[in-house]
Amino acid sequence: MAHPSLLKAETSSSTRSVTKSILSIDVETEEGGIVTIADTPGFGDTDGVETEIANGYGMVMAIRGANRVKPVFTLSRNGVGDRLEVLSQTLHTITRLVTRSGDDGKVDPTPFAYVFTKYDLKYKCHLHEKFKRKLKELTDSEREDEGFVAFIRDIIEKTDPKANLVLPLNEENRSTLLSSLMEGEWYKHPSTSFSKYT
Repeated sequence: MAHPSLLKAETSSSTRSVTKSILSIDVETEEGGIVTIADTPGFGDTDGVETEIANGYGMVMAIRGANRVKPVFTLSRNGVGDRLEVLSQTLHTITRLVTRSGDDGKVDPTPFAYVFTKYDLKYKCHLHEKFKRKLKELTDSEREDEGFVAFIRDIIEKTDPKANLVLPLNEENRSTLLSSLMEGEWYKHPSTSFSKYT
């Protein structure tokens, strides 16, 4: 049975996003803790620049105010583009939001998780190769963006041997997906890990 708050969420099989503003849902975990799941519009999915700026600002302020954050990047077959051109634009935006950290001052995308939607099961094994091919075919500007390259490498690593592919979910698959998303690293200091959205 769906969580009552999830009834406010919309889904669509079309290429156009139905998420127009940030929707947050508090969910109790099996361990008794509370996790806030936030559904946000994709960059470029909203109606106009003003709305995108407002949503982007609200999203980053919410992230920076959290105790810890696990970003989940949802990629649809239609929204990625055949040559990953749509994904490239989105990744350039995201790399500007993630603060450089560590001794080397580089972007660390390790806490990110990636979920692929609107893909047929037969494409699951091809995702890894598609991103490996992208890494070999970077444009000069993409190659110079170290954060962009770091994200592509991170996606390659996390689509091998299998990707989080969203098919029509039954209860067992839903639990498996949520469990896999809860694992791994999180941004433990979001207030310093993310830049202000401008």
